[in-house]
Amino acid sequence: MQTIQGHAATAAHDGRLFRAALVVGAVFLLWRAARGLKGAAWSAFALALASRWTGLWPW
Repeated sequence: MQTIQGHAATAAHDGRLFRAALVVGAVFLLWRAARGLKGAAWSAFALALASRWTGLWPW
């Protein structure tokens, strides 16, 4: 009986570890996406300014 209870406790611990790894991975991917969007936002801003200065986009 001891080995069955010990195995169940280990399996529950492995499930928590797997969920924690998924959360860490999701946070990392969100961080990378935010960094990518920051670059895209600056690119859009620069293109908007360039189109304004050249007269292609009259405000």
